[in-house]
Amino acid sequence: MLAIKLLEREVEERFIRFQEPDFHTNKESYDAKAEKRLAYMQGSCGIDLDQFLASEEMMDVCSFVKHWFGWKQGKYTLTLEVESPERFKIKDNVHEFSLNALDIEGLEANKGMIESSYEDQMKAGVEGYSPKRPIWNWTYPVLRKSTALTAP
Repeated sequence: MLAIKLLEREVEERFIRFQEPDFHTNKESYDAKAEKRLAYMQGSCGIDLDQFLASEEMMDVCSFVKHWFGWKQGKYTLTLEVESPERFKIKDNVHEFSLNALDIEGLEANKGMIESSYEDQMKAGVEGYSPKRPIWNWTYPVLRKSTALTAP
C-alpha cells in the first residue's frame, strides 16, 4: 500500500504507473497493428469480434504482454520517484520486497487470462455476451525500508 499526503491545491497532476516505460513504448506498435486490422475489418466487411480477437494481430498483442512479464523468485528493490516543479527531498523512497515460489506461481497464472480480459473489453455491452471477468492473482509482499542509500 502506498500513501502520500499532499495538499490538493498544490498538486496539478497525479500519475502513478507500475510498468516499465519500455513496455508501453514497445506495446504501442502491436496495438497500432491491431487497431489497423480492426479499422480494415470495420471498413470492408463489418466487425466480427470473434474473428478480430483470433486475428494474428491480437494474438501478437497477447503474446507480447505474456512474454514481457517475467517475475522471478528473489529480492526486488522499489524506488519511488516523485517529480515536482519545486525542489524537495523525499525520505525513505527506497524499499525492498521478496517474491517466493508461490507468489510467482500466482502471478504466472495471470498470463492465462489475458485473452479473456481483452475479450471482455471488446465485447462489453454486446447483447448476449456473458463477461468472463478474470479474477487476477495479486501478491502483497511486505515492503521494507532498504538498507541501501536513498536515491536522490
